[in-house]
Amino acid sequence: MTRNALNSGAEKSRSLPGWLTVVLVVLGLTLLFFFDDLLLLILSRELRLFQIARVWYWLAGLVLFALNLLLAWAVYRVFRKRPVTGKEGMIGRTGEVLNDFEDEGQIKIKGEIWTALTDTPLKKGDRVMVVATKGLHLIVRKMRE
Repeated sequence: MTRNALNSGAEKSRSLPGWLTVVLVVLGLTLLFFFDDLLLLILSRELRLFQIARVWYWLAGLVLFALNLLLAWAVYRVFRKRPVTGKEGMIGRTGEVLNDFEDEGQIKIKGEIWTALTDTPLKKGDRVMVVATKGLHLIVRKMRE
């Protein structure tokens, strides 16, 4: 099996650096969550719903901003969790080779037997990691010991 055949199932993704993605997502979510709170504070001040000093409005705004920042961070962490189903959920999993093979054979991952493709010979008992999927086949690499 050629390297090109193995890589055809794996997609290359282009994205922003990880730290920039975190900053932009958290900032965007914070602004989204904070906007309605800010409007409520401005409206209550303009309509004089509460007769309190200006410093309390600023304090309430800072507290709401901090809470919304915390909420945005929590939402971001939920979205960063790896999928547990489908082909995306298989990438990164480890398994054991069931029989010797050079290009196509069987491996066992979490009690399930899968057909695996590789470009290096594998022996029974070798530990492998799933690096991509191609249809119902898993593309694997031998793990370093």
